[in-house]
Amino acid sequence: MLIDTHCHLDFPQFDNDRETVIQRAKDNQIDYLINVGSSIESSFRARDLAEKFDNIFFSFGLHPHYADKFDKDTLNSTKDAGKLEDLLKSKKLVAIGEVGLDYYRNLSEKEKQKQVFREFIGLAKRLNLPLVIHCRESQSDTYGILHDELKNFSRIVFHCFSGPEDFLDKCLEQNAMFSFAANITYPKAVKLKELAKKIPWEKIMLETDSPFLAPQKFRGQRNEPSYVHFVAQELALIKNVTLQEISDITTQNAKRFFKLDEN
Repeated sequence: MLIDTHCHLDFPQFDNDRETVIQRAKDNQIDYLINVGSSIESSFRARDLAEKFDNIFFSFGLHPHYADKFDKDTLNSTKDAGKLEDLLKSKKLVAIGEVGLDYYRNLSEKEKQKQVFREFIGLAKRLNLPLVIHCRESQSDTYGILHDELKNFSRIVFHCFSGPEDFLDKCLEQNAMFSFAANITYPKAVKLKELAKKIPWEKIMLETDSPFLAPQKFRGQRNEPSYVHFVAQELALIKNVTLQEISDITTQNAKRFFKLDEN
């Protein structure tokens, strides 16, 4: 049994067959799905899905691409306070994120990304929830902000981790978690496989980031939670262990990190 710790089932790519996709994940022994919010609107849709399906949980986040659209008073505004309060009190809410910095596409101004990042770190601290971090070509600033705001990184997962190695080493020292998606199955992902081999068992979780990053077998097509098996299979090869061992370890890591057994 496995857990997909990062998917976006509320996205329009699933509008025509969402329930079928969710059932297919169940049929393939995917115990739980964490539907990750990427905007305020997405987070509400993620909440609604989580409350409809027993095996789905959700997070409240704002992808750095949308940071420029974020009003600093949004989290406390009179207009949205009631709706947000209800969302943040949901028993199916298990994390804050995805949130972080993305300097690859720079769709939002860097200083605004940093401001929003700090806002959501503060929210995670107030709610005592773990953080799902998006970090792309922004390792130095990401590390600096996290180091300023937190005592250690034990309640952080770097989603769809991609390195580099010196960043990995620094974050391992701070006790962070790392999640791998199906891009690890790509033939050219040699360096990523080497990094995965270096990370201790207790620090690894699995994800699909669906509908994005389909595994090599389905590359170019829509990704979905049932494909998290391909990530597990690849990690079993990398770590030279059985698929059962990978399944057991990553599932327990995810349950512990998101406190799924308490929900």
